[in-house]
This record gives sequence, C-alpha cells and structure tokens, in this order.
Amino acid sequence: MLSGANVENEAAEDSEFDDSLREDESETLSDIDDCDVDVYLHSEEGKNIKKMLWERVNRVYVMEQAAKKAVATANKKAFEGDFGNCSEDFLAARGLAAAAAKSRK
Repeated sequence: MLSGANVENEAAEDSEFDDSLREDESETLSDIDDCDVDVYLHSEEGKNIKKMLWERVNRVYVMEQAAKKAVATANKKAFEGDFGNCSEDFLAARGLAAAAAKSRK
C-alpha cells in the first residue's frame, strides 16, 4: 500500500480534514488583474499570427484534414451521380443503412 494512501486513511479515521486547502470550484476570476487577462487575450493580428503558427507546426494534420474533405466531396459527387435518378425512399433507406454501419464501427 502506498504511504500517501496510509496518510489519507489515518486522516479519514481521525476525521481531521482541512477544508481551508480546498478551493471552491465556483470561484470567480475577480481576483485576477486586468493586465494579467490582457496577456491572454489577442487582437485580430495576434489571432492570425497564432493561427498561422499552429497551422505551420501542425501542417501534416492540416493536410490530412484537407485530403479527407476532398475525398468526402468526391464521394458525395460520385454518389449523387450514381443515385441521382433514384427515388427519395431508396436514398433515405441507403442513408439509414450507412448510418447503422457507421454506428457499429
């Protein structure tokens, strides 16, 4: 048994909990100075710079997402071309079957 667990058990047995160390989760941010908050908020230029940096660092992810979007668009166009003349009931049933297959994965 871990020594930290022993301390907790001893405290639980003695019923000596120090509630002063616990913080209220509903604490407000009123104790933070405005100048501290301004450090975390960005102007439009700062947002654009941060976005560009993130995209540069994560360019592989961005390229993968663009490729997935292109494949999805191509598949949608192919589907519309193949089933463009089908009835709405058939298309709805096909959509439900695809959704069921996806949920099983």
